[in-house]
Amino acid sequence: MQRASTGAATLLIALSPTLATSQPTMGCSVPALACFSLVHRYSFAAVQSDLSGITYNPDSGTLFAVNNGESMVFELTLTGGLVASWKLDIADPEAITWLGGRRFGIPDENPSSVYEVELPAGGSAEPLSPTLVNTGFVQPPAGLNKGFEGLAYVPGRDRYYAAQEQDPAQIWAVSQSNATLAFDGPLAGVQSFGDLSRSCDSASELFALVKYPRHVRRISLQTGAEIERYAGAVCDLAQSEGLTFFQLPGSSKVTMIAAGEPYEVVVFEAEADCSLPLNSTTGDNFECPERPTGAAGCKRTLSEGGCSLSRCSKDLNAHEKVCEEGINACSLSECERICAASYTSDGGGGGGDGGSGAAAFRGCTHFAYDARESECYLFNGCIEPGPSEDYTTYALVDPTCEKVVEEFPAGCIDRRCSKDLNRNDKVCTDDSAETQCSLGGCKALCESHTPFRCTTYSYEAAAGECYVFDGCLGEGYEPGYSTYVLVDPTCDKSLGEGGCPNRLCSQRDNGWEMLCSGTEPGFDGCSLDECAAKCSSAQPACSHFAYDPVDLECLSFASCAAEGFNDDFTLYRYAAIAEDGGDLGLVLGLSIGLGGATILVLAAALYCFCCRAARSPPFADLADNPALAITGNNKL
Repeated sequence: MQRASTGAATLLIALSPTLATSQPTMGCSVPALACFSLVHRYSFAAVQSDLSGITYNPDSGTLFAVNNGESMVFELTLTGGLVASWKLDIADPEAITWLGGRRFGIPDENPSSVYEVELPAGGSAEPLSPTLVNTGFVQPPAGLNKGFEGLAYVPGRDRYYAAQEQDPAQIWAVSQSNATLAFDGPLAGVQSFGDLSRSCDSASELFALVKYPRHVRRISLQTGAEIERYAGAVCDLAQSEGLTFFQLPGSSKVTMIAAGEPYEVVVFEAEADCSLPLNSTTGDNFECPERPTGAAGCKRTLSEGGCSLSRCSKDLNAHEKVCEEGINACSLSECERICAASYTSDGGGGGGDGGSGAAAFRGCTHFAYDARESECYLFNGCIEPGPSEDYTTYALVDPTCEKVVEEFPAGCIDRRCSKDLNRNDKVCTDDSAETQCSLGGCKALCESHTPFRCTTYSYEAAAGECYVFDGCLGEGYEPGYSTYVLVDPTCDKSLGEGGCPNRLCSQRDNGWEMLCSGTEPGFDGCSLDECAAKCSSAQPACSHFAYDPVDLECLSFASCAAEGFNDDFTLYRYAAIAEDGGDLGLVLGLSIGLGGATILVLAAALYCFCCRAARSPPFADLADNPALAITGNNKL
């Protein structure tokens, strides 16, 4: 079954605070969003992870951020330095708003509640018990993603506005005992919210950080209508979670800070007296651009286990069937060797015409093998790999660099992203000792690069030169350079390899299904082993599965495009037993929960693995086995 994201909408609720007795002012007003430009990018690592909301305190001149995973509040300098921290007696704090002095409003997502708390200077080693303002008025509860995700206290109205993350986009006015709709109809174009922020000292509007589609929105509190929006570098946030505005004493500029998980921060500034009209953002500052994607398809080599139960599209890729049952069957290692010989041949293209000889197909990048029938396909490219009950697909050489310097100090050697297909800047040059940098300096410049969000950097050690890129399309051979990514963008780890914590495939870009849940009606919770077993039984329609141990929730994915951060799930690549050598990780993991039958299967697989002949090197000469040459009998 394919299921789209719940993707419906966002609920705003207005609450009357119990402890706010004054009208705290910030001494600023927010100009048109078109006036703002990006000035800094930071990693607020002091928050540790799960940065879920942020606000500015003009009395202390510092920022306050919440970490919902640890139920913590952190006081930070404007550049992310740690000042103090507090533990909260709140299960899932998702936002924070300043009330004056050192008092703050904080929501709990489940059950949907609003609290107020005093945060004493210097931090506290003991958990703080906030004062409850209101709770339980949003039904159904947050198990259905209907909990509070953002909160803003608006002076002049003397109330809170609380944003429900998803479904539906309505604004409610809520007293201590009930809630009533403030506006008719949904908030147009909003599928989910990340946070709310007061508009400095205005009582007629507030701002919303919209998760999808990503943008900052100015909202009229009289009508609920959108006044204007801003996208820009907000589009770069992996998961939008926090928003705040302020003006520093003596400064002529208003600052806007947007934050995202795990601890990304982008800082914008605008002249306070900017005269641009409202609703004048255009282009990428109005709407996030569509990001180009590569077509690498399967990126796992034979040594990495390949992509089980899949095959590259025969309609979209040049291909040739080179081994066929009853005619010239071959082993997996022989299939790899034929691909390698084609890869090293001059020229490219080919495919699918049943030509004879090695020249009939050139430029093999992927091969697919059916172990039961001993059949082999060669492919030039792997656009749109699809499910296959019989084949496992392998990349001859990993076509993309996804190495982080901490795990692979040498990076991807002699590789560099295309300068034509990706935004890039040369940030270190060999012009002089002052313009050169080290590998660590190259990485730091990527992390802090302001003109665009850097994801990949290439370093030439001999010259001390460094390029930073916003992506890595068209990666290719470049002598002397080593390429690195800041974060590995894809999860290639199976259950046996521990999976990828805090990662999830996009629920908008992939077919997915909920298999278990301890919170969703109509579902039962399950263990990790049971989740893996359900993915196994769904083959070939489950390429990845994700598990949330708190909610006992299991999701299966048919593919894993646009993978990103998620603070609840660990993501796992499905890995089956390879007939001729592959990833046994899933079996190893399942053996714990599924008992002796699985152990028997594992033992049999290991026996076959140990007894099979050693594999030849991928570029071995085929002269010793002429029967494996591509012949005219290899029809598709």
